[in-house]
Amino acid sequence: MGNDQDRMDIFDRCACDECRHFFGEGECQAFPEGIPLAVLNGEVEHCHPIAGDHGIMFEPREK
Repeated sequence: MGNDQDRMDIFDRCACDECRHFFGEGECQAFPEGIPLAVLNGEVEHCHPIAGDHGIMFEPREK
């Protein structure tokens, strides 16, 4: 991954609580048994497919 600012930019774009699939409490449609810590803390960008996401990726919540 890149520097800390790059990571923050990714997390800002892909933050779980801004996703239309997010249920809260660390669960979502992609990861109904619990969102992996690497996704929650921004280590893994979920704007692209990752193993176990059932083909569901970050989509911004409608405002």
